[in-house]
Amino acid sequence: MKLIPFCQLEIKSKAKASELLLLLSERSKGVHSIDGSKEPLVGSVENNCFRFCRAITYRNAFLPIAVGKVIENEGGSIVKLYLRPTIFNCIFFGFWVISLLLFIGLISIRGESIKVILPVVILLLFGYLFVQACFWFEVPKIKKVLLKLIES
Repeated sequence: MKLIPFCQLEIKSKAKASELLLLLSERSKGVHSIDGSKEPLVGSVENNCFRFCRAITYRNAFLPIAVGKVIENEGGSIVKLYLRPTIFNCIFFGFWVISLLLFIGLISIRGESIKVILPVVILLLFGYLFVQACFWFEVPKIKKVLLKLIES
């Protein structure tokens, strides 16, 4: 597990870049819907780039977004893949952390005791660990789907 919720991969495929992009486009749907579709991914393919998340029938704020680029290579192609949280999650967590740190700073300037600061520090640590655990719990699931599609 890394200190930040971000993962970078490079996957080699025997398929040509155009074939791989066509396969990814065929195996994904454009929007989230609960229609029982068998497509494993939701997202889009444009030029040599793609952006996907797993197709699920429930809401999950910690679902990683897979952003990738397919590069033609000798004897196949290379997929550069980045897994990251949604922009909303990054903004929300950043705002939450900054507000808690400001609160800790204000309390420490006033000279409050450690008994007042400790619960806020625990809340900050719990939030960080919660985001990390939820994100890294979801990463293997989308990696499995993408590896299955790309390496086949």
